Amino acid sequence: MQTRNVIAVNIKHFLQHRFGRQFSFVRARLSPEGLYGLYLTIGILVLVGAAWLFGGVSEDVITGDPLVQVDAYISEWLRSHPTPRFATGMLFATALASTNAVGILLSPMIASAAMSLSSVSVIGNALRLRKAAV
Repeated sequence: MQTRNVIAVNIKHFLQHRFGRQFSFVRARLSPEGLYGLYLTIGILVLVGAAWLFGGVSEDVITGDPLVQVDAYISEWLRSHPTPRFATGMLFATALASTNAVGILLSPMIASAAMSLSSVSVIGNALRLRKAAV
């Protein structure tokens, strides 16, 4: 049992020595501190997962898989069972796709993107000035 622990420790030290930069990169990505830590990593994973899901649904729509048939069935059922409250809700959802509503909804997003880019440029300048001999 003791020899297994020694072998495992030796392998661990060898891998940390051999792949030190990679270990430090992964450690930095999983650390909640710092600008590019855990939150960025989780955000990238969510983005990749959403893109993968969107691609799968798009493929199903293009090839006419059973997902499309279920969607058509649900759509037909909703059209055959109308209620005034449901119709009002759907009209509200349709109004959210108007140009004015999209502009109102997107303006905070555009402003936050501009602020984020500003922050990135400030951080980049700070890092550049730190390296420069002042």
